[in-house]
Amino acid sequence: MVKQARQLQKLTEPVEAALKLQRHIDDMERLHKMIEPPALSLAGLRVFTPPAPPDGHLASGFYERLVDWITGFEESLDADHEIGARLVAFGPVVIRLTDITWWNPALIRFDGVDDAGNPVQLIQHISQISVLLVRLPKQGQVARRIGFVRPPEPDAE
Repeated sequence: MVKQARQLQKLTEPVEAALKLQRHIDDMERLHKMIEPPALSLAGLRVFTPPAPPDGHLASGFYERLVDWITGFEESLDADHEIGARLVAFGPVVIRLTDITWWNPALIRFDGVDDAGNPVQLIQHISQISVLLVRLPKQGQVARRIGFVRPPEPDAE
């Protein structure tokens, strides 16, 4: 008799587990219906597009200011000196600038060579740029100038 009761219990255990699982699923469905957020309608909503920042706050505008400052600094140099840049955030690193480029909205890239002649490139966010323009002795026969090429002004045509 005890043996038959154990066999019957073994047969009913999976059924009881399935019933318990079903009760749990039913409870979860009821709970989900209680906390389900109401349906939202997107009709009549407008998409907000933030205005573009003024050019002076873009990398391209910052680049234009850098070009003006660097060109002005180069104009003050004699024939025996060329421009260098001390990248303030990087300690005593001085590079001989060869080019500056930008990527809107906020990246500026400085290209140049270090004292050993190795090519270097610094990419920085415009909010982090601190550059000290320095006068360096020329390395070749002629002092190198960056020579920025700018598009013509609209009324220059």
